[in-house]
Amino acid sequence: MFTMVDPLTCSAGVLLAELSCLEPGLFVMSLLRSVAVEGLSPDDAVSFLQIHERCRSWWESQQVPAMVAAAAIEPRIDEYRVVIPLRDEASLIKICDVIREELSCAMRVSASVMQGEIDMARLLTGPLAATWRAWELGQITRRHVVVMVEAVGRLPGSLMGNDTERAEFTVGCEQFQQRVLARAIKGTVADTRRAAKAAVLAIDSEGQARRRERAKGSRDVWVSPDVDGLSLLIATMATEDALAVMTQINACAHARQHAARANAARESAAGDSLTGRGPTLPALCLGEHRVQALAALILGDDRAPVKAHVNLTIDLATLLSLRDATGDGITAGQVDLTGDGPVCA
Repeated sequence: MFTMVDPLTCSAGVLLAELSCLEPGLFVMSLLRSVAVEGLSPDDAVSFLQIHERCRSWWESQQVPAMVAAAAIEPRIDEYRVVIPLRDEASLIKICDVIREELSCAMRVSASVMQGEIDMARLLTGPLAATWRAWELGQITRRHVVVMVEAVGRLPGSLMGNDTERAEFTVGCEQFQQRVLARAIKGTVADTRRAAKAAVLAIDSEGQARRRERAKGSRDVWVSPDVDGLSLLIATMATEDALAVMTQINACAHARQHAARANAARESAAGDSLTGRGPTLPALCLGEHRVQALAALILGDDRAPVKAHVNLTIDLATLLSLRDATGDGITAGQVDLTGDGPVCA
């Protein structure tokens, strides 16, 4: 509590200096809310943001015990007997943590995301209690916490299927926090990720081969729609393969860029001699050359038209070019690309 200043009459700078020494909570939040942000000096504005970030971390951390209260500290398995229609048979099915369905609806997230939140809350009230305490104090953010939770999932016994695994995992989490938590408090999320990776390797060096083999099951390639006709092509692969692919892409991209510049120079010289004007098209950046190089490496430079199956939903008037899909929300045509969303006619 305040001992030397009156929070109602002191200047904003003095108030912020006092608040920076207090644990985040409702008291600090209420006084922070009384600060006139528009009149702060740049230095005081930085202090305000620091205190605000600590309070936000504290407030987010308060979901942890509520999540455990809703889902219980241990996974619950419910059994349901399902009768098969038109057959005199019944099947017994078991569902773990069925509460996630209710929680996912209440918080408007997918069931898989909610299961991750439940699992994280259980860890933070158990083997990662020190991490939760640092989060409560505003010393780390939710992003730091997520990195640490994901990292301990690679430690031995993380499934906690029996008492032996639970004890092994608890010890591993204690060692992990001793190695990583101080770094997380002082550093960025990227610093925390590097420290977490090193800690897992130090704690369970013998399990590196096991983790590498298990990680192979997550290799995949998929497309994530973006905006304005672009999509993300994402590949998860072995690091040595990814680096080799990127090296090849860069080599092809630099060659394409060099050829494009040489061609532009020739066109410019020809244009200057005939009309006094050079080319007006902007040169492609290296990133665009990388994209073209990747497409060429996979599909070929002189590739035949590629066929792709897409599902398009379009109203008849727009299909017959009687209406454009760029008007207002009432008269515009409705064109929807499955998996991507609205597209122009």
